[in-house]
Amino acid sequence: MTSYGCHPFSRAGLSLHLRPQRRVRVASELDFELLTIDGSGGGTGMSPNDMLDNWGVPSVLLHAKAHDYAFLRAAAGKKVVDLAVGGGLAKPSQAFKALALGAPYVKAVCMSRSFMIPAFLGCNIEGALHPERRERVHGAWSAPPKTVLDIGDTPETIFAGYHALKERLGADEMAHIPYGAIAMWTMCDRLGAGLQHHMAGARKFGVEHIDRTDICAANRETAQETGIPFITEQDDELARRIVDGTGNPWRKGCVGVRDGRIVAVGSAHDMPEARTVLDIGGNILCPGFIDSHSHSDLRIIDEPLALPKIMQGITTENVVLDSMSVAPISDKNKEPWSTSISGLDGVAQKPWGWNGFASYLNALDAAKPSVNLSSYVGLGTVRLDVMGMEDRPPTAEELRLMEESVARCMEEGARHFGGAHLHAQQVPVHGRTRRARQSRGPLRRHPRRAYAQ
Repeated sequence: MTSYGCHPFSRAGLSLHLRPQRRVRVASELDFELLTIDGSGGGTGMSPNDMLDNWGVPSVLLHAKAHDYAFLRAAAGKKVVDLAVGGGLAKPSQAFKALALGAPYVKAVCMSRSFMIPAFLGCNIEGALHPERRERVHGAWSAPPKTVLDIGDTPETIFAGYHALKERLGADEMAHIPYGAIAMWTMCDRLGAGLQHHMAGARKFGVEHIDRTDICAANRETAQETGIPFITEQDDELARRIVDGTGNPWRKGCVGVRDGRIVAVGSAHDMPEARTVLDIGGNILCPGFIDSHSHSDLRIIDEPLALPKIMQGITTENVVLDSMSVAPISDKNKEPWSTSISGLDGVAQKPWGWNGFASYLNALDAAKPSVNLSSYVGLGTVRLDVMGMEDRPPTAEELRLMEESVARCMEEGARHFGGAHLHAQQVPVHGRTRRARQSRGPLRRHPRRAYAQ
């Protein structure tokens, strides 16, 4: 592989001008396969002191300029050499940022000293644990230091990657692998796992998918020099949109509201004169979100304002899942049942002033919650109300009573019945809470759950 290297290093405020734009052009025109760009803070440390002190450009600036020059050539329809970047890069996060900053032209990240250190350390450990090998592996320790012995005194306990490498190579081959190589492989494994972690966070499951939208500038100067948006301006354009929830593309415009209902969506020129005009630039205007699996059935009565939900844009909650509802319930079962479900539903500050499902819905209405609510009837609750807490199969009579209870709850407004996972297998129903009935249209099917639209 042919490569062409810029190897700038700088510890001073002024640097020699190495003209990276010429390097990109020359390497591209001469059909090189790889151009290595090494910013200050990198290198081997073996260069003359004068070069170390006076050459180079800080890595982030040099990498940004190399990207700019590569972009200009690509925009002009000219060949762009693949780039590799280095310069003090040692962590998975730094590798991720370097790949993102230089995308799509940067294909590799150079880390020399990051691997030299574990190699030297592994040699020292091997020489200390096996004095007969010390000269051969160039070990510098006569005995392992406390920092190593605190971890272990065998390669199996010292090196985190030992067992994984042994599984790959086999026990016989591992006996011939120098400890320095084991340490380097462990470092590689750590870097690979760390990079995968950052990629998963960015929802990028291939290195080739990493791009400049995955990073932001932490200060204004970096934003100016790199062209990467400042952290508070990242995706700012996305935050100035109308999203109508139908799947149509977002658009800028105005929304007309009359008597609490949306009556028009269009441009400012299409809208009639309004009594009140609110400029909400910088925000997304969209339909309220639906929390399809919530356990707010008690909390909403104590805290009807539901600030944790409203502040997330949630305007409808689907409550009482996982077989646990708070109705129907007899007085004698209220205390044991409230204790059983407290892990998910919490402990109500107000007394349970209901028994049947209809009276529970009346309690919801009386609380005047800020969100719309849709409630299931829990099969666990129905079983409890008929059988108590006994752990046994129901009799035929008890089963009949439970069926009648479920039917009665559905007539009183329950959305559906909820078992441990039965709620994922929806069938069309027509019941809903009174509040949802007053404020929403007909139920519509969702691939896994039915929502009130």
